[in-house]
Amino acid sequence: MKRILIIDDDPSTRESLEMYFTESGYIVDSANDGMMGLDLIKNKNPDIVISDNLMPKLSGIELASTLKDISRKIPFILISSFKNSKELIEGLEIFAFLEKPIDIKELEYNIIRALAH
Repeated sequence: MKRILIIDDDPSTRESLEMYFTESGYIVDSANDGMMGLDLIKNKNPDIVISDNLMPKLSGIELASTLKDISRKIPFILISSFKNSKELIEGLEIFAFLEKPIDIKELEYNIIRALAH
């Protein structure tokens, strides 16, 4: 069973994604900020990370940049309500960028594609 890590400071978004993907058969861990997410990446070894961009303590872009230092490549999907965030991710190893509100089918499609690599 594949493990997904969802990082988002918005409880409703985080909980709805967690519920959806748990019901879809994934093991799901979640964090409410980037630092907590980084700890879970190191301790839970997720197969994929889905992260909001604007969060306290460590943004999604900062988290993606930090992941370069972790030995195993983990597919990273960044979600944001700001369209200009797409320009900020150039040069980072981000598998997909999705705008909020999240289209759950588009997210699921990108998860499947990322896990197939």
